[in-house]
Amino acid sequence: MALVYVDKHEEFYQQLQANTRVIVDFYAEWCGPCKVIAPFYEELANSNPDLTFLKVDNVCKNEGISAMPTFKTYIDGKVSKEFVGINRDEIEKLVNELKPASAQ
Repeated sequence: MALVYVDKHEEFYQQLQANTRVIVDFYAEWCGPCKVIAPFYEELANSNPDLTFLKVDNVCKNEGISAMPTFKTYIDGKVSKEFVGINRDEIEKLVNELKPASAQ
């Protein structure tokens, strides 16, 4: 699935309910590090069509996000893992751990 931009709470929760394995980039337009990692995240989304990739703005407060970018993985709507920062290896590790066993 391609990258999906979400900026409303309802959309975010709908995506979590509609998709089994989701990785979320909680970001802000004003965040410099978020802009730096954005092309890499988009590349991951394009090369992993079996996962749902979200870029989420304006929902951060409700999800307890205090620093950006924060990446969270969700399996069946529940948080699985979390990483804060722009370390590409760590983000790729989150993606690889989220893949179904048959896709690895």
